[in-house]
Amino acid sequence: MAVSPWGIYLAQEARHYTLAILWVIASLAGLNLAVNSILTKTKLRWWLVSIWVIVNCLGVATHYFFVLTLVAEVLVLWRYWLPDWQRGLSNYWLRIYSAIAATICGCLVWLDSWRSVSNNQLTSWVFEGNPLSDFFAPLQRLLAYWITMLFILPVEGVPTGIDILSGIIILGFLIWAVPQCWRVINTCRQIKLNSTAIDILGSFSISAIALILVITYIFGADLSLSARFQYIYAPAILLLVAVILACLWQQSQGSWLLASGKRVVTVTLFLGLLGGLTIVNNLAYQKVERPELVVSEIVTAQDNWNTPAIVATIHQTHGQTGEMMSLAWQFKQFFPLQPQFFLAHSAKGDKQQATQLLIDAISKVPRPFQLWLVNFTPAKNLETQNCQSQASKSRRVSGYKYIMYSCD
Repeated sequence: MAVSPWGIYLAQEARHYTLAILWVIASLAGLNLAVNSILTKTKLRWWLVSIWVIVNCLGVATHYFFVLTLVAEVLVLWRYWLPDWQRGLSNYWLRIYSAIAATICGCLVWLDSWRSVSNNQLTSWVFEGNPLSDFFAPLQRLLAYWITMLFILPVEGVPTGIDILSGIIILGFLIWAVPQCWRVINTCRQIKLNSTAIDILGSFSISAIALILVITYIFGADLSLSARFQYIYAPAILLLVAVILACLWQQSQGSWLLASGKRVVTVTLFLGLLGGLTIVNNLAYQKVERPELVVSEIVTAQDNWNTPAIVATIHQTHGQTGEMMSLAWQFKQFFPLQPQFFLAHSAKGDKQQATQLLIDAISKVPRPFQLWLVNFTPAKNLETQNCQSQASKSRRVSGYKYIMYSCD
């Protein structure tokens, strides 16, 4: 987890996914204890059951996709219940049933909110595509996410040659390492070395991925569109790989130079470290928005014109609020420059309405000033407000389209 490029990418953002990942890890610990209680025919202690239930409820409260983690855990437990169904009313099973029932009760409080998920402004975009029309695209994206959970090399913002070389190195390593890892999995299961952990984590990961594919292809909500949605099973993938690498290291005899298994472990961790450095230097998983590029240009213009600045955008959802907050955060390092922000709200993206709101607002502002329109194309000519465009067309950077007007 410490060197996972995917994990570092999520940790860089001011989002709740890192907290959700911690709940997944804690919930998986509860699943592991439950499975071991089944295998040993011993009861879970009530305090452990209580903690497991609390963790599950907090996970759902943090992000409702956490429900998929819980469903995957139930599928794993069902796999262990089938050969043990005759003891289905034993004390150790009753404790597990009580944990499941209490978790369901804790989740029911969110049922009303879930009914409107498909109409929610923040999540409606996952329903917009048609995964069946491009059947293999979700599978390709998922495969890319799995690889980047372990390692990645510079593939964005670099020359094409370096991009291709990075891909060749990763592909070559996978061809070399995967067969050795597969052999050691079979060996560990035969000699009962970490076999239970491999079974639990493998079953959980397969179940969670299957749920994502079912939701994507059958219900039309493409959960492969975003890398962050894979948090529901990512800790299990990383822990499974860690278990496999531990087995690989233990099964390798001799020095590092002679033991290919130890070389696989070392190179995996080294590539993970390089992947982390790649992420923090913005050479992969590049940020969708680059507010610092917009702000630097506004600051330069303010120094040259020496007039106040107003940053305006058309506002529909929380997305535009976040875009403006990103700009405001960047402005903090240029104190004392503190521009004013104007969000012309239009629930349906009506440019006429938003433009009129903008005109009404700037008509009351003392002149002169700079007007920066960000992701906002006005429906009317602003020359009627004595605002002259300083460029023939808007400039673009990742996440932003902007243009400056000088209002006298």
